[in-house]
Amino acid sequence: MQVRPNRTTVEGLVETVSAAADGVGAEVVIRVDRNLSVAADDFIRPTVGGRLTAFTGDSKACGTGTGYRFRLRLNAGPGGQRVVVEAADPLPT
Repeated sequence: MQVRPNRTTVEGLVETVSAAADGVGAEVVIRVDRNLSVAADDFIRPTVGGRLTAFTGDSKACGTGTGYRFRLRLNAGPGGQRVVVEAADPLPT
């Protein structure tokens, strides 16, 4: 469940991609190089230079050591919260 419509857009380098604990999808660790979000819509508020872990349903959506522009959202409910990748577009080299 989405907290309310929200979107965070960042550019960064994928440091690791590992299988999710429940066996579905993957956890992606992103080094945030730029935060391109509109502040009012950004519930994640990542720090430039910091690390961010996000879930993706497609474990092959992005590769380690590659830069991407990520569109992310925060899903939350009574059981907790999770950052989810909506899109991962490779950055030009």
